[in-house]
Amino acid sequence: MDSDTDDDSDKEALLATATTTATAATNGTNGASSAAEVKGLNPVTVVRRCTDCFWIVPFLLNCAMCGVITWHSDMHANLSALFRLPDFMGHDCGGRFRMDKPYLYFCMEKPSEHIFNEKNKSLDLTHPICVSKCPETFNTSSLCYVGGNTNSSDAWEWVQDYPSQPLAGCICRPHIHFAVNLYKDYDKALTTAPPNLTVLLYIRNWPIYMLSIAYILMLSKCARILIWISFLVVAVASGLMCIFFSYHFNTGYFKDVVGHRAGDPIDLMRGVGTFIVFVFSVCQMCSLRSSLDSAGRVLELACQCVLSTPSLVLMPLILALQRTWLLCWWLIVIGNYFTSELQNGETRVKHAVYGTTKQWEYVVIFPTINKVYAVMFTFGLLWFNEVITAAATFVMYFTGQVWQLLNNSKKQQVRCRTVRGYCIMIRYHCGTVALAGFLQLFLYPLHITLGFFEDAGTGPVGFILESFCSCVLDFYRNNIGPFKRDALQGVSLHSMSFYESAIHYHKRHNALEDVRVLNTQAKIFQIGGLSLAGLLGYLTVVYRLQLPPYENPDEMEYVHEPFPYCVIGGAFAFWVALPFVKIFDVVSDAVLYAMWTEKLARPPPEDVMETFRNCGWTRTVQKMSRYTGCHCGMNRDGLPIPKGAPPGKTIVNPALQRLA
Repeated sequence: MDSDTDDDSDKEALLATATTTATAATNGTNGASSAAEVKGLNPVTVVRRCTDCFWIVPFLLNCAMCGVITWHSDMHANLSALFRLPDFMGHDCGGRFRMDKPYLYFCMEKPSEHIFNEKNKSLDLTHPICVSKCPETFNTSSLCYVGGNTNSSDAWEWVQDYPSQPLAGCICRPHIHFAVNLYKDYDKALTTAPPNLTVLLYIRNWPIYMLSIAYILMLSKCARILIWISFLVVAVASGLMCIFFSYHFNTGYFKDVVGHRAGDPIDLMRGVGTFIVFVFSVCQMCSLRSSLDSAGRVLELACQCVLSTPSLVLMPLILALQRTWLLCWWLIVIGNYFTSELQNGETRVKHAVYGTTKQWEYVVIFPTINKVYAVMFTFGLLWFNEVITAAATFVMYFTGQVWQLLNNSKKQQVRCRTVRGYCIMIRYHCGTVALAGFLQLFLYPLHITLGFFEDAGTGPVGFILESFCSCVLDFYRNNIGPFKRDALQGVSLHSMSFYESAIHYHKRHNALEDVRVLNTQAKIFQIGGLSLAGLLGYLTVVYRLQLPPYENPDEMEYVHEPFPYCVIGGAFAFWVALPFVKIFDVVSDAVLYAMWTEKLARPPPEDVMETFRNCGWTRTVQKMSRYTGCHCGMNRDGLPIPKGAPPGKTIVNPALQRLA
């Protein structure tokens, strides 16, 4: 019971904090009409109508265009050419002229076969040939080109082989133990290789998934503590760095670490920069104490909403799979057009030179019409991706609002919230989601640039920036700024069109100070979560490459340079974790918007009284009067007045006026 009471008191305090600025924002309008506008509304019971239906037609045409372009690219595709390598004459190993020889093989130089010391042997990197299988010992020979007319028998001689291993099904790699020096020559040749030699490493992504769930669980319990820890870490780190650079600038004591002596201007600039960060962090902690605390409570409620909705926990994984599928679709179509003019791969090298001076050069005839198709297809998939993201955002908003307005208050238990959100979106708001994705595709660069300057306008740095480009920021603020994905909140809660919802959200909810603080803290948590996920992915690949068969030189899967694969693993983890760290940001906005709407839907009772003076003892008397129903016991310094009294005027008894 105590924990429930504490939670209720926290939520009541949060409702009051979240609507302090909202009251000021709506003073110019009729408060009763604002309350009547939202009273009784929730995403489940609101009377819905179809919105922005016109945009369904362009989106369907866009999908049809992507399908037609995919069919056209597949008619002329030759993707197999991307997985074959050409010999020195430009014939693909495993292609039309080398069907029975799929492996590319670098012969030893002819003089090297008479040298017994392996360290002095070398490869002929200029004239690789195609072989049916990779040689495994020094006891065999291959027919290699030694110079002259390729049609002459004198240009070909039998040359001693060396131990090698097949790699990626297309090339013979010298064995690193038995042919170390030859392996170095081979490694040098690969510096000029095309990108299709990259060996794909399949990494299990379950650690990233579990980390994301654990991160959301941690935020649901201690988001407020993490907010203060993040600011404290930034302040302490910047302060220590300021002391470090300032001390080295004066004494040069850390010469071995920094790399230069005392008095270098770069150290002074670093010290000043870190000092500015330190002062900014401390000032933010001091000026935003209550806002940071309320933002933390909203984040905790949002994460509780996510964890209480199992289907919502799976949504980021589904969204990541959808984006990965779109990326693969785009790569296949572009690859089809790239290989459509290769004529079975026989003309895709300009010079059959594999040395260090010349690179493998593709000769690709890319007609203009194919370029136009590629650009159109890229635009279509980008729009499709934005629509998928907007649909997921709508469902997240719907789920968060239902949880806050109905489930969280024990008024009504709504089951299958995620499925119901998708059904409502498909039935009523397909056009709005298509429009939101279209606008986001074109306006997102402006949101991340001009929107950043607008958000920073409350600080000194933002004030300086706004003084230089105030006209541009005013145009963005009045004409472009409202059209963000946040406008989908009004679509979900009030069944508005996208334009109506954007104006409604921008004029009322976006003015809240808590919204700005909440968005800032959400970005901090997103950066922290993505950094942890990328680090975990990197370390996972490092650990995996230290196990068989990747660490054994005798195996085909041996990895000589693990760093690129570790970077790929970190990037893949970043890609998987991105939807997970985004979900609590979206749901927290939905919870805050629902709390603000819920507050407006509950106008204060007419008999609630206020006092002239905000003293401690008068607040105590007011609290007692709420339970006793008695408003006596107040002196002339704490005279009760109705809350609906005009500002600056008091309603008192004439006799009391004479006493004053």
